[in-house]
Order: sequence, then C-alpha cells, then structure tokens
Amino acid sequence: MSVTIEVFPASEGDSILVSSNSSNVLIDAGLYETYHTSIRPRLLKLARESKKIDLFVVTHIDKDHIEGAIELLIENGNSSDPRLIDILEVWHNSYRHLQFEKEARIGEHEKEILRNIISSGRNYVGRTNKESKEISSKHGSSLASLLLTGKYSWNEAFQGKAVQSANSEQVEFNDIVLTLLSPDSKKLKRLENKWKNDLRRMKLNFVFSEEKIFDDAFEFALLNSSSSTEEDVQKPISSTQPKFENLIINEKTSDKSITNGSSIAFIMEICGVKILFLGDAHPDIITEQLEVMSKNESDRVYFDLVKISHHGSAKNTSLKLLRLIDCSKYIISTDGNKHGHPDIGTLAKIIHETRDKAIEIYCNYRTLNSQIIEDLIKSRNYRCTFIYPEDDKSLTIKL
Repeated sequence: MSVTIEVFPASEGDSILVSSNSSNVLIDAGLYETYHTSIRPRLLKLARESKKIDLFVVTHIDKDHIEGAIELLIENGNSSDPRLIDILEVWHNSYRHLQFEKEARIGEHEKEILRNIISSGRNYVGRTNKESKEISSKHGSSLASLLLTGKYSWNEAFQGKAVQSANSEQVEFNDIVLTLLSPDSKKLKRLENKWKNDLRRMKLNFVFSEEKIFDDAFEFALLNSSSSTEEDVQKPISSTQPKFENLIINEKTSDKSITNGSSIAFIMEICGVKILFLGDAHPDIITEQLEVMSKNESDRVYFDLVKISHHGSAKNTSLKLLRLIDCSKYIISTDGNKHGHPDIGTLAKIIHETRDKAIEIYCNYRTLNSQIIEDLIKSRNYRCTFIYPEDDKSLTIKL
C-alpha cells in the first residue's frame, strides 16, 4: 500500500494533501488562488471517487495558510450536506480554544472595538467571488464562523479544546497515527497574552466573553498583524557566489512570530511511512520533542519525509534541529517571490547535515536560492537532487 503526497502550488503559502487507500488528510489550503486553481479540482475528483477528507488541519492563522480554507468552507457549506466533499474533522485553534476565564457578555464599547477590528481585517481575507461574498456576509467570513455555522467536527479529538502537544500525545484516524509536537501550552499562552494586551491597549479592563464576535475579531486581528509585521524577508544574495561553508555556520536568531509559534506540527505515521509536518512551527519546541524521541533511537529520529518549517526560513531550521533528524527526502513549499524563501542557508544546512547519503529536496517552485545552491553543489561530492513539478502543476511524491 503506497502513500501519495501532493504539494499544491500555493505561492508563498502551504497546502498539502496526504492520501492512502483508506484516508485523506489536507494540511492547510494556501491562498485564494491555491484553492480555486488546484485544491478545488482535486477535491472534486476525490468526491467523484466517493472519498472523503478524514482530517483537515489548518496549522495556524496566517493568510498564506488560511485564505484557501475560508474559500473551501464557504463553498462546501454545511458539514451534514456538503456541496463539495465530506470533511470528517477539522483541527484549527481559534479564540475559543484559549483557556482563560471569560465573562458571559460584553458591553457595547467592547463590541464596537471588535467590529472595527473585523472591518479593517477583512482586507486580508483576499478576493472572493459574488457567491462567496453573499455567503460570508450572512454567516461571517472568518474560518471560525464558517466552522461554527457549518457545524463541522472541530478539534473533537481534543474534546473541543486546543490542539496541542502534551507528552507527545498520539491521535488515531483510520490507518493514521498522529503525534503532536506543537504548539504546547506555553506557545498558546503567548498567543493569548498578545490578544489580551492588544485589546487592553484599546480599552483598559477590556471584558472577554464566549460571544462569537470574538472568534471573528481574533482571526482578523492576527491576519492583519501577520501580514503587516512580517520581518522574515531574506536579503538578496550578492552577485558574488557565496561560500558553502559560510552558509552553514551562519545561524540566525529564532523566529519571534507568536502566530508561527502557535502552528500545529506533528508526526504522521501512515501505511508504514513516517512523515514530519512542521507547518511554520518554531525550532525550539520541535527540537525539544525530538531530543526526547532520539534517546529511544540511534541518536537521530528517522523519517521517510520532512516538510521543512516556514517555507525554508533560516529562523525556523537550526543545525541543532537537523542533527536530530535522519531523513533523505525534504519538502519546501514556496515560490520565493514575497519573502525570499527558502533561505539559502537553510538549504545548505540540510545538504551538509545529510551529506553521507543521497538526498532529495522537493520544491513546488524553482526559486533563485534553490538554483544558487544547485550551482554550488555541482563542484562538490554532495549527492543532492532538487525535484520540481512540471509547469504550474502540483508536486507529487509517492512513498
């Protein structure tokens, strides 16, 4: 029995479909265009084959992961009578999963502040067609609102609470076993504190409640914040070819994005295949978890495939992390246009830390940095092959 991984052309974002004979897992849904040009046709094909999405994971609230998910749920409608495809469970952490004390109701002043946040944040949801606009105006255009009104099974594997790692907790779906690595309670607490502090800057002693308006405001505020404060823009490479050795020793500071820190990351074991999906997770939490696992293995933890965190950003992949991983196949999802991902140093470190074996790096786009690294390793003995899709098609990997 084989496993197929499809990496959709998601511009600067992520969207991956993992399929076996028994199960289908969709991880993120990229941007608006990702959904309409790639995901939607693929889901229609699955539906015609009488198949379902067993699990839909939206790793965190960033536009390049969530925008296509909003479009998918708008079109799919109610979970009990889906217009596109059955989605059996959704994993996604929103305001309602932040476990702090909340009041029964809030005052009009708080509501007005939240309405303003929602109004200003709609610009970051992306373009929608006429039907999408009509539906979203009726039910709310945030992912949280669509999950609620569509009555989807939402974080049910965690009793409706936050998806988070707790002693490497395992969850089973059909022929799949998932081991959660990120976020933990500390990463979620930082997200909670950011949200509370932002609102209290607008109104002292802001009252929090369980009302649905908080779900919309929370999501739009994070989308707005992540789109306007992105600091991880890689500097262009000079015309002089860099030295490979210098790329390896140049460790950058870790990712400080609180949103990325809340990213859902996990190990998937399916049909005898073991895959590490890192979303945009911080390297510290993944390293900490893998260090514990490595004690039960031969220093490194074996994977058949690793999806590198945050589109190959240097701030999310450290040498310490790579030295805990034993793998010969890696995925990087990005077109490189917006933030200069993948970082050339990240590519160099992956190749250096696996130089004793032949490796493959799967990129859903040919980027400037991937081509620079390819040129650098031609004169060396590194057995590394970069694999790209044909034209603008999805990248397909069979294990």
